[in-house]
Amino acid sequence: MVRNVLSIILVIMLASSCKRDVEQQKVVSPDPTATDSLELVKRADSLKKAGYSVFTYEEGGEQYLMQEYYMVQLLTGENDSLPKEEITRLQTEHLKHLSRMYEEGFASLIGPMNNGGEWRGIVVFNTPTLQMADSLANLDPYVKSGVMKVKTTGWWTAKEGKLR
Repeated sequence: MVRNVLSIILVIMLASSCKRDVEQQKVVSPDPTATDSLELVKRADSLKKAGYSVFTYEEGGEQYLMQEYYMVQLLTGENDSLPKEEITRLQTEHLKHLSRMYEEGFASLIGPMNNGGEWRGIVVFNTPTLQMADSLANLDPYVKSGVMKVKTTGWWTAKEGKLR
């Protein structure tokens, strides 16, 4: 049942992200002085001013805006002796927290792992700093209760890239 709820939430999040009117992350422009190139540089400058780590580069005539996101590993914690009722309550609060992080734009990708091992899930945060992503991850009710713990690291990818 928990897996079904998480799957539904993930599908809703992915569907809503597809509906959003986002700027193109890849700009094809053989002329480096073209307007698209200038717009890419402006976006990079704006993100830098907001505290994000970004850079632009060109490869094969295509220009890219890269941003550092923060991947949070949700790992099995030390507190695994809670009653089932408490775990059920925490699961509901955990899903609310993750949905809020997504809706407020802090999280870009969220999902559970399917192996049942130490890794319980991942959250990719879109925040200016690792410290902010880590702080938001540590607000998760599962983490606060000790059922899960987090490990946060930087991860570079094209700004507003798409999964394939």
